[in-house]
Amino acid sequence: YIGETAAATEANRKAVERYQMLVAARPGVASFQDGLARSFANLGTALDDQNQSEAASEAYQSAIEISKSLAAAHPEVPVYRYVLAVTYSNLATIQQDRGELDSAKSAYVDAIAVLETLLKDQPDDPNYQYAVSVFHYNLGELLQNQGDSAGALQQFRLSQKTAIEGTP
Repeated sequence: YIGETAAATEANRKAVERYQMLVAARPGVASFQDGLARSFANLGTALDDQNQSEAASEAYQSAIEISKSLAAAHPEVPVYRYVLAVTYSNLATIQQDRGELDSAKSAYVDAIAVLETLLKDQPDDPNYQYAVSVFHYNLGELLQNQGDSAGALQQFRLSQKTAIEGTP
């Protein structure tokens, strides 16, 4: 397994390098920017699997910056916002594991905000419903661990409501 994660990390580093060259050569091509954002996000996951949380966090931050720009420039492409939200959540998980609870809370809130706009645009998409529900639940667990029972309960209720009704 360790060899596989090392190989995945190396493959994702190479993907980042290739997409960086493509974006440099053709900066206006959104699909190249999306590929770069996803490559950074995949690199973050591979690094996290190797317990390299600082490097993983940096990779996720890079993915977030690119995805934010893409989502703003192309609001008609929902997958850009979805990738942004998932990357925020991945970053929040790392921050939570490292004890950076305020940063993790902020990242979860950002993930939820992005996904809720997607859910408003596409209320019947079960992927968005599920993700919003999970992110509310994760935020609820974080708040519970911080001793904020009322905030946690609110997030758990939003999670349940989203799972059942499709809207928070």
